[in-house]
Amino acid sequence: MKYWSLWNDALPFGSWRDGMLDSYETPAFRPVVDVEETETHFMVSLDVPGVSKKDITIELRDNELLISGERKSHGKFQRVLTLPTGIETDKIEAEHRDGVLTVALPKSESAKPRRIKISEGEGSFFGKFLGKAQEPKREIETKEVSKTAATHAA
Repeated sequence: MKYWSLWNDALPFGSWRDGMLDSYETPAFRPVVDVEETETHFMVSLDVPGVSKKDITIELRDNELLISGERKSHGKFQRVLTLPTGIETDKIEAEHRDGVLTVALPKSESAKPRRIKISEGEGSFFGKFLGKAQEPKREIETKEVSKTAATHAA
């Protein structure tokens, strides 16, 4: 499992940015964002103490996840995450518990790690591409031609 903190590390994909709520307004409350990568998901966590579930909105626009809300007496906030490729956007889930909002971003099958088999070359792409699979066939054809030539010579 890999773990990133917005404040200490570069994220493995896209970037977080503070959304512009108003051209003249700077948000007074910026939730801390952490990202964990597992084999099957990216888990995004935001510390939102004092913010109730009903005051949080999560939206998906194009390739961006927008998380916005309002903390009473601190004002509005918005965080935007550019999603990496290979996320199953129709299966994104979120949970709010004990002042932490967690968003699960499931990886598509093509984005999940997998082990690559190493072949010997026979019957594989490389064997066919490099002509290895054809060599034994050529030897047999050469022997047959030699037998035919020997029969005609006698």
